[in-house]
Amino acid sequence: MNIAKQIFVSMSIFLFAFAGNAEINNKDILMELFKGCVMEQNDGISAGAQFDYCGCITHQVSSKMDLEEAILLGLDVAGATNQKEEQQIILSNQKMKRIVGKCVVKLYE
Repeated sequence: MNIAKQIFVSMSIFLFAFAGNAEINNKDILMELFKGCVMEQNDGISAGAQFDYCGCITHQVSSKMDLEEAILLGLDVAGATNQKEEQQIILSNQKMKRIVGKCVVKLYE
């Protein structure tokens, strides 16, 4: 199972226990997202830049997505059959697309 799928599956499992909140405040959930992001192989950027990017993604997801959205996205990603399909699912979600775009811009500023 690829890292993105692991992140969203883990988030989905954790989120079922905390459904009903408007934003994600659980540190365990956010740490899983951050760790999964940091573990991704990114040859084109430094480790420090990757930590900044992953911090941005984690912060944006925590404040821009609610639990239901994260659960539904996690379930969609869990159903993907390969990494390309996972990426397509993640980027077809408009909130995640904006989050990734915002964090990529920060990465190259």
